[in-house]
Amino acid sequence: MRCIICGKEKEESLFTDEHIFPDAIGGCLIIENVCKDCNDYLGRKVDCGLTEDFLVKLARYAHKIPNKQREIINPFSNLREESTNRSVDFTIDKKTGEPKAPYVFPGPIQFEEKTGTLSFSLDVKDRNKAKDIVRKYAKRKNLPTPTEEDLQAMLDNATVCSERPLLSGKVKLNPNAVGKGMLKIVYEMAYYWLRDCYLSDPVAEEFRRYLLNEDVNEPQIRGSLCVGLDIFKKLPQNVCKDSSHEAFLMRAGNRLYAMTRVFDCYEMRACISEDATKYELADDDMPCIILDAVGRVKQEGRRNDFWFG
Repeated sequence: MRCIICGKEKEESLFTDEHIFPDAIGGCLIIENVCKDCNDYLGRKVDCGLTEDFLVKLARYAHKIPNKQREIINPFSNLREESTNRSVDFTIDKKTGEPKAPYVFPGPIQFEEKTGTLSFSLDVKDRNKAKDIVRKYAKRKNLPTPTEEDLQAMLDNATVCSERPLLSGKVKLNPNAVGKGMLKIVYEMAYYWLRDCYLSDPVAEEFRRYLLNEDVNEPQIRGSLCVGLDIFKKLPQNVCKDSSHEAFLMRAGNRLYAMTRVFDCYEMRACISEDATKYELADDDMPCIILDAVGRVKQEGRRNDFWFG
C-alpha cells in the first residue's frame, strides 16, 4: 500500500485513518492512504497551523465543537481589563462552553506618604483577602499595623470600579501556517476525487514536497488564501453556512483548481493540475462536497446541483 504523502510502499497495518478536514474542526471525511508516520507528522506540523489559528478556534468555540477530550476549547487568552490594563483570567465551562465570570488579577498597592493612605484594586471575588493584603504590606514596609476598625472602614468605603469590565487582547495570525493547513486539505481532496492517477501529476509532487518540508513557506503552487469569504459568500446561504466546510473542483482554461473553505474563516483557491485534460471531468460534472462540522454529516454531489439545483 502506497502512502499519498511520503510516497512509500508500506504494510497495510502501518496505515491509519486520515481526516482531510481535521477532526478538531469537525471534519468527517476520511481517507485510508496515509501512513501512521505521515499522519502523526501532519497533525503536529501542518493541521495545527489551521486548527490552532485564533479565527478557527473562535469558530470552534462558537459552534461548540469539542476536542478529542470532548471538551470545548477556550480561544480567549492573554486578556486585559481595559481601564486598568490588568491581566484577566477568562475561563469557560469545558462541557457546555458557557463563559464563567472573568477574574481580574490584583493590581499593585499604591502608598501615599503625605496622607499615609493605601490604595489598590482587587477582583470582587477577592474582597475577603483585602485585610490580609494590607496587613502583609504594612509589615513588609515597616508601617503601623492597621486596626480592625480601620480595615473594616476600608472595605465599607470600597467602590466597585466596573461590574462589567471591558476586556481586550491581542491576536496574532500566521498566514503561512494557515495556508499550509489549507493546502493539505486541497491536496487530499484532489486525491479523494482523482484517485491514484493524480499522484503522478507534477503539481501533486510539488504538494507533497511542500507538505513534508518544514522550511518551505512559499510553495511553487498557483493559489491564494483569503481571510473570510470571497467566492463562497456569493453562494446561496443554504449552501454556504458558517458552521460548515466545503470543497469543489473547477476548470480555468487548461488548469484544474480546487476551492476549499473552513467555516467562514478562510478560503483557499489552488491549482491542482496544469493539465485538466488528463482527468475526465466535464465542466457540468465537477464534484463538490459540503461537511456539516457540528453534526459531522457530509453531502456529496455535483457542484452545479448544489449551487443551482
